[in-house]
Amino acid sequence: METPENFYLDVSGYKPKELDKIKEEIKRIEKDNPFYEMDFIYDGTPKPAPRPRVARWGGMYDPGAKDKKAIGNYVAGLMPKDWNPIEGEIQIYIKCYKPTISAFNKTETYLAELGLLRPHKKPDVDNYAKTILDGLNGIVWEDDGQIVDMEIKKYYSQYPRIEVRLLFRERKVSEK
Repeated sequence: METPENFYLDVSGYKPKELDKIKEEIKRIEKDNPFYEMDFIYDGTPKPAPRPRVARWGGMYDPGAKDKKAIGNYVAGLMPKDWNPIEGEIQIYIKCYKPTISAFNKTETYLAELGLLRPHKKPDVDNYAKTILDGLNGIVWEDDGQIVDMEIKKYYSQYPRIEVRLLFRERKVSEK
């Protein structure tokens, strides 16, 4: 783990031996709790999470449940048989590729495939993330509250898909 450039911890009150001890502790944490990586691609059109609805009978239902379940089932099929959901911290990086707009000419389609022409209107990226995160709850991780860092981007493509990259620790960083 490298110290970020914008790391503003005031170390003026620490003695050199204390700083050395902190550096050793960082090395121990990195050695005992390494990050693992997992990547997968879901072939299909990204769908935003719709708002829950009130049914005629007075209860609530989730109109996006089918999309969440489809992603969850797909990823569950990729996981090893002995897979247990991640318990530690997770970093997730998502790229959503929406279908290219049919009104695009050849140049616009080419620029979109290169990522130079990107969707900048609705649906919002957070709604895409909600569908994906809820779909993977209980399958890849125990709860999406474990996610400590997330990046989501949306693009156009002739091949709609969702690319997901996870960095995770198997267990939480424990105190000595």
